Amino acid sequence: MPISPDFLILGKAALAGFLGFVVGWERESHGHAAGVRTIALITMAGAVFTGIALDSFPVVDRLVANILTGVGFLGAGMILHAQSSDQPGQVRGLTSAAAVWAMTSVGIVIGLGHYFLGVGLTGFVLLLLWWQFLPFLAQLNPAPTRRKMAAWRALHYDDTKDDDAKDDDAKDDAEVRH
Repeated sequence: MPISPDFLILGKAALAGFLGFVVGWERESHGHAAGVRTIALITMAGAVFTGIALDSFPVVDRLVANILTGVGFLGAGMILHAQSSDQPGQVRGLTSAAAVWAMTSVGIVIGLGHYFLGVGLTGFVLLLLWWQFLPFLAQLNPAPTRRKMAAWRALHYDDTKDDDAKDDDAKDDAEVRH
C-alpha cells in the first residue's frame, strides 16, 4: 500500500522540526536571538513548502529561491548594531541569522527527500556553532577569539561567586528568555 503524500510531508516536517529544535536549543541555551521555536518553525516550514512544491509543480527552483530570500529578510531583522558607548558599532545576531539561514537549507533538503543529507548538514551546523567550546577545535581559533572565549567562560562558569550573585544571574537569565 503506497504512503499518502500528506503523511510523507508530515514526516518531513517532523524530522525538519526536530533538527531545527536541536539547533534552536543550542542558540537559546547560549542566550542568542533565535531559539527553539524560531529555528524549528523555519526549518519545518522550509520542508513543508518544498515538499508540497515537489508534489505539485514540475520545477521547484523558484520556490526554493523565494524561501531563501524570505528567510534572508528575517535574518537581516535579527542582526543588530549596538549603539552603546562601551562597544559602539558592535554587530550582534549575525551567527544566529546565519544559523537560521543554514537550517532553512536543511528544511529544503529534507523537503526534497534527502533525509541523511539533512541530518548531516545539521551536524555540521552544530559543529560550527560549538567550535569554540570543543577543546580539540578551540585551539584553531585566532588568539582574539580564544581570549574572548576565556573571558566568557570565566564569567559564566566562575565558581567563586557567592550564592546571592548566582541567584541574581539565574534571575537575569530567566528574564532574558521571556
